[in-house]
Amino acid sequence: MLAGDHFELPPLGYAGLFFAVSGATALIPITIAWLTDALKKGPEIAVYTAVVVSVGNLGGIVGPQVYGLVGQYVGFGVFISIIA
Repeated sequence: MLAGDHFELPPLGYAGLFFAVSGATALIPITIAWLTDALKKGPEIAVYTAVVVSVGNLGGIVGPQVYGLVGQYVGFGVFISIIA
């Protein structure tokens, strides 16, 4: 719905959104695995993992704001630049 409302080619917008979200989602387990391997201490792992997940979930707040303020094309560019 988001990609189709403001985009001239809805299937292309959905494809771009799919690849951007799948790329961002693939980074989450890698980041958490690296963090837990680097710490190797009991309670600290739980706290740092919670912080990483919480900061990652802030994207759910920031993402729609970026798309709403700057539009579809710039929103995709911002999202891809964050991933890269």
